[in-house]
Order: sequence, then C-alpha cells, then structure tokens
Amino acid sequence: MQDIITKPSFIGIGAQKAATSWVYFCISEHPDICIPIKDVHFFSRDRNWLMGVDWYYNIYKCCRHQKSIGEISTSYLYTPESALRIKKYVPNARI
Repeated sequence: MQDIITKPSFIGIGAQKAATSWVYFCISEHPDICIPIKDVHFFSRDRNWLMGVDWYYNIYKCCRHQKSIGEISTSYLYTPESALRIKKYVPNARI
C-alpha cells in the first residue's frame, strides 16, 4: 500500500518580527489545525529546497487527522522564487 501524500492547505507568510510566532502559537492550539514546524523555509532556502519535495511532504505525515494543515515561514514573503514553487507544489494552499 502506498503512502498518501499530505500537503498543506494553507501557508502563512509575513515579515520577521511582525508577530508570526504569536500567530503560529495561537493557530497551533486549535485541535483541528496542524502546524508541525514553524519556519520550514522549504520554498525559499536552497538547503531545504535541495532536500526535495518528498522531504517537505513528509513533514505533514503527522497531520492526517486534522481538518487544516499548514505552515508559516517568513522568508516566503521576500524570496521571489517562493511564489512559483508554492504554486507548483501546493497549488490549492491558501496564502
């Protein structure tokens, strides 16, 4: 049996020092929302991007029972390639 790929349904972006940590902690307290890691920086940082999209999807394996799954990474706001990568690999995610 093949594993089901779990993708985020939302991606939070924002500037550093603009309350993204506070938003992360508030959202992560909700029982129907899963944010396993804050600041994954997958779509914006080459060291993470080079680990591959399967590495990124695996972050969300623990989130199969929540209604909404996501992440918050501040670097997506100012890294030009982030938007194109997000569109390609999680096109249905809300920003």
